Amino acid sequence: MSSRVKPVTVVDAAVSSGEARVWLREIGGRVRVHKVAFSDYFLVERGAFGFLAPFSGQGFEVEEVEKRLLGGGTASFLKVSHESKSSLSSAAKTVERAGFATYDSDLWAPHKLLAKLKLVPLKAYRLTGGSFEEIEDCLEPLPLSVAELDVEVSEGVLERAVLRCGGEVIALEGAEREVAEGLGDALVSLDPDIVAVSAALSDFYSLAKRWRRLFGVKLGRGEGLLEGRGFVERNLLKSIGLAGLEERCRATGLPPTAAGRRSYGRLVDARQVYLMLSMGYAVPKARHRNVHVRTLLDLHKGDRGGLIYQPAVGVFENVAELDFESMFPHVIVKFNVSYETVSLKGVAREPKGLLVHVVEPLLERRLSFKRLKEALSDQERVYAEQRQSELKMILVSSYGYSGNNYNRLGNPLTFEWINKLSRRVMLETYKLVEEKGYVVVYGDTDSVFVRKERATRRDYEKLAGEIAEKIGIPMKLNRVFRFIAFPEAKSLNGSPVKRYFGVTLEGELVLKGVEAVRSDYPPFIRRFQAKLVEAVFKHLEAGGVSSALAAARELLNREASRLYGGEVPLDELAIEKTIRKS
Repeated sequence: MSSRVKPVTVVDAAVSSGEARVWLREIGGRVRVHKVAFSDYFLVERGAFGFLAPFSGQGFEVEEVEKRLLGGGTASFLKVSHESKSSLSSAAKTVERAGFATYDSDLWAPHKLLAKLKLVPLKAYRLTGGSFEEIEDCLEPLPLSVAELDVEVSEGVLERAVLRCGGEVIALEGAEREVAEGLGDALVSLDPDIVAVSAALSDFYSLAKRWRRLFGVKLGRGEGLLEGRGFVERNLLKSIGLAGLEERCRATGLPPTAAGRRSYGRLVDARQVYLMLSMGYAVPKARHRNVHVRTLLDLHKGDRGGLIYQPAVGVFENVAELDFESMFPHVIVKFNVSYETVSLKGVAREPKGLLVHVVEPLLERRLSFKRLKEALSDQERVYAEQRQSELKMILVSSYGYSGNNYNRLGNPLTFEWINKLSRRVMLETYKLVEEKGYVVVYGDTDSVFVRKERATRRDYEKLAGEIAEKIGIPMKLNRVFRFIAFPEAKSLNGSPVKRYFGVTLEGELVLKGVEAVRSDYPPFIRRFQAKLVEAVFKHLEAGGVSSALAAARELLNREASRLYGGEVPLDELAIEKTIRKS
């Protein structure tokens, strides 16, 4: 590669008036805009041609195209294009009122553009002669310019703004026009690629529209309101990091602003849409609601969650927690579970399902980051964690979103088959555990707690490896408990699920579902229970049950004395409850 050719990355994309603009940041260089001719469009069945006659001579382009169908095969469609978004919407509504289904009609135009160009934002490319060539990924995020923007608003009016970028701080206050215009000038001067905003992005977008309308202020680099830069909420960027934002953009094909605004369910939708467009599918409109009619009994049998092995009440010694890694995504890939492969009778093994295409690359990428972590420096480990964590959220959502009615491809049977197959996996796991001479103490969806007299960490690791090899899904030893307790349920026989406490071989206290980790209990009670558990386990190991009971009584009497003596501050006894609409 010539030293004069610098890698580029996509930071934004926009479409208007028959032109598409892809905003590129040269790595270590200037900002460029790559322009191509592109008009938005929708697809409709060929029989709708006559209903498009009223739009003849109004700048529409109509051509016949062949597209793949999710259920299999292909079909011919009319591709209706226009430079005007409103004109295109009017034509789509006309054919829909006539009873024709439209495809690709509710998709964001820049998303269609990027899928056509096979580009994903925040990924490095080599641009030569108008052609983009992928460059190998780096663990470290791309060296983009990131700014922080604080805005202070009173009754919808901007009063103060502070922009921080590259060590520079620009503070603006006064009349709204002065602050807005000053902010626009500051963004031009500092020219950040990503702006982390203190306000909710929806509120900031409304402010930006107001400033454009009243003062002609532009905050982006191009014609659009925020075009050419990425605007994300500061809390989001702080939570997932720039590396996590990169993964979000690369997984979905969305630029930073669009990717940052979407929930995880809508990110899954974006990934599905991008892949379908790239693979030549006709994309149905959202809210498809593909529902199978069946009896209530059949629905009850089919619509069940993960398998739970209810624990016995009591304290157990030398218990290992074995976890399947990304069980649901692995089930999707292993058994080819997808919207078009499932039926009431079973799951087709071929062809490879769309949901597998959605999940498999992300799953492999996430696991590669997890395996890398041990050999990395501290800072590199942070980047790997940010990347794998964001991929984990998208993968988990791919499972949960699979049966959602708002999923444009939603098929409840997909979700049900994932659960059904995961239950089979867990049943086979329990059987294997017992065949190896271990006892199942507790099981929850994708994890199993097992014990065996005098078993060592190495024994438990070997067991996890044997299960993984037999089942075909990676399994790891999460931790070994020196002691673990399952408390009695208040209204059920046995112990409630997802509720236990224990101490590991390393001395780590683990509390799950008990009062000590619940926000709706007073801080005094939470701290007392944590100290009580710690004291009991400490003395249980050193002096047995009688010593543990004596330590518990001593702690209880001491804390009760403080409570009745008025020594506990009132804020330590406050109960917090969140009230929601429902």
